[in-house]
Order: sequence, then structure tokens, then C-alpha cells
Amino acid sequence: MRALSRPLSLSHLLLAPAFHRSSRPLSALQPPPFPRAAVAVTLMRETTPRTYLLVQRSKPPNVGSWSLPGGKIELGETTLAAGARELEEETALGASYGVRLHPDSIGSSDAIVPDGSGGLQFHYVITQLFAFCTDATATARSGDDAAAVRWVTLAEAEDGSINLGGNVCAVLRRAEQLLACGALQLSADATSMNYPTRES
Repeated sequence: MRALSRPLSLSHLLLAPAFHRSSRPLSALQPPPFPRAAVAVTLMRETTPRTYLLVQRSKPPNVGSWSLPGGKIELGETTLAAGARELEEETALGASYGVRLHPDSIGSSDAIVPDGSGGLQFHYVITQLFAFCTDATATARSGDDAAAVRWVTLAEAEDGSINLGGNVCAVLRRAEQLLACGALQLSADATSMNYPTRES
């Protein structure tokens, strides 16, 4: 069994705020007796150099930290549909702004957060998705539990001037590597994000 105290891959610093939409404090929420599914989206704009979209969390824990857009996958919702929904809810960017999701994930990670008394606040298994923003002039607007949004280069993310949650830089580096070797390409396989959401 893994020790909960080991370093977390994409920890609660990255995505946790989007998972808990209850008004009760986190300590009052009882986690399910099994891991839950979640998604994160790395949205890239083909500028020179490339820029990536981050959101600033407005809810605890880690208020004020910057992370990748994302959150939990709803029952009956596909991973791609969840990524499209969370991205649009938090950044107002969707198909009308030329956003295209790559059909394959670029990785996965765990968010395992102890509650301080030997139990867990939650355990999420996170699918990492990649998306292209084909409109270089698209304007992102914060929504849902995102207090603000900003485009950053990998160098800006790595220089220590931004309060990043989790290992955002590691995910961005992986995306850069996959782009450099041609594994991520905007093609007919990239979906237009026209997915039914839970409100449909």
C-alpha cells in the first residue's frame, strides 16, 4: 500500500478546488470509499513562444494558486465531454473560439489528500487532456471557481514568479515534448468540443 505522505503527482494544489462545490467545509465532507474520476486540460495557443492557459483558484484550499482548468467527471459523462465542459465553465473558451481537444490523453495522475487525522479528504484519478486554441485572439474569461485566467509561456511558469499549484510545470513540459516530436497535432482527429453536457 502506498504511503499517503509521499509526494503527490497532481495533488490537491492543482485541481482540488473544482471537486468540492459544497458550502460545507472540506472536513465535513465524507469521501466515497473509492477513487473518483477527474480531468485536467492543458490548453495551448500557437503563439511565439507557445502559451498555455492557467486559472487562479478562488476557493479553498490553495486560494490564489494557479493551475490547469479542470474538475470532476460527472456520472455518465465521457472524459472528453468533461474536459470540454470544465474548460468552458472556468475560462469561457469553447468550440466557438476554435478550441479543439486532442482525442487521446497525455497522461494521468492521482490527487490523494489526507485529512490530517489518518483518513482522506478525497482521492481523485485525473486524466490529463490536451487542447488547441486555434484563435490566437481568443479572450478567456474566468468563471465557476476560477478567480482569474492568464496565458503563460513554459518559461514564465518555470521562473518561480507565479504561485503554481501541483506540478503544473511537469505537465506543460510533457506537452512541449509531445508537440516537439509531433505526437500532438491539430488534425481531423482533434474534436470540435461539441459535446452534450449534464445540462443538455
